Amino acid sequence: SYLASANDAIGRLMKANVRDLTGNVKDQNALAQFRITGVRDNTLQTAAVGYEITPSFVKRLVRKNTARIDDCFTLKTKTGQKVVLKCLMVTRSKVQHSVRTALSKELRALLETEIAPLDFVNFMGAVVSNRVQSGIKKKLNKVTPLKEAVIRGLRLTESTSAGDVASVETAGPSAVAENVDDEMSDEEMQEETDLSDNVAENADDAAAED
Repeated sequence: SYLASANDAIGRLMKANVRDLTGNVKDQNALAQFRITGVRDNTLQTAAVGYEITPSFVKRLVRKNTARIDDCFTLKTKTGQKVVLKCLMVTRSKVQHSVRTALSKELRALLETEIAPLDFVNFMGAVVSNRVQSGIKKKLNKVTPLKEAVIRGLRLTESTSAGDVASVETAGPSAVAENVDDEMSDEEMQEETDLSDNVAENADDAAAED
């Protein structure tokens, strides 16, 4: 929608395809989220607050005769910022409940180790570059062979510090609202529903296996 003033955009959220930021076509299935924090010389000032991979990409990761394990953690950075991480592991074959529990426990420990020495922006950068996921997958393979180990999404639950601000240029007030979103989209709400359904389905499968 059109905004009469660029200042009206302050506090809103906007998303950008990671490919447009990195120039790497492999990043086309990921989105970075920013909060608009200010305006300077007709340029929006933003702070990174989240990252997610698209639901369609997540669906392509899961195949028959595998086990999908979804998990969600809230961890702290070295500066005390709380970060919610949604993770997905896909095993190469069906596994028992005890293996799923071991994977989740090990995943949390590994993520705590990864995030502890970093602030949010640096941790998000490590996720975007896939350094975190590749290292975690290698270690989780010791528990059971994995097809995928990905961070489906992460978001900052507290205000980002002023030092984390980046700039996004805009042609003027009419362009301010482009890609800006105040509320959760229908696709995001469906993704949350899918996550709940998958967790319940995994629990049922595990009970049947035990």
